Amino acid sequence: MPPAALALCADIVVASREAGLKFVQVQQLGIVADLGANWLLPRVVGRARAMAACLLGDTINAAQLLEWGLVVECVEADALLPRSMALGARLGGLPARTVLTTRRLIDDASHESYARILERERLAQQELCDLPIFAESVDKFLSGRRS
Repeated sequence: MPPAALALCADIVVASREAGLKFVQVQQLGIVADLGANWLLPRVVGRARAMAACLLGDTINAAQLLEWGLVVECVEADALLPRSMALGARLGGLPARTVLTTRRLIDDASHESYARILERERLAQQELCDLPIFAESVDKFLSGRRS
């Protein structure tokens, strides 16, 4: 089982219905969770669930992972690789600058005010709308083309 905190570091996580994650450090090693789990986990699942996951070290099954928002989708084991590859291809086709800007805005939203995020969105739209990819995308959208 890979380190549970790695799933917290990913932007989009798909899991097998047979998957499970556990934070073993406290129970099995006598150390704290790592890879930023102590900061990330409570922001995703809430304090109570984060505390239980880290201190008790129980396996969080696929259904719980989905319910808690640690994964976006659970699929059959044989569909995991094809589904992950398909999502990767979709993400790989997006403008990198737009993806990075979106990641920053979403990551910063937890500690910035609504007004500040609105302003940063406005500035990002200004910048991104000036790029050639925006004009191409609008043209493609208006003409009904998908790719």
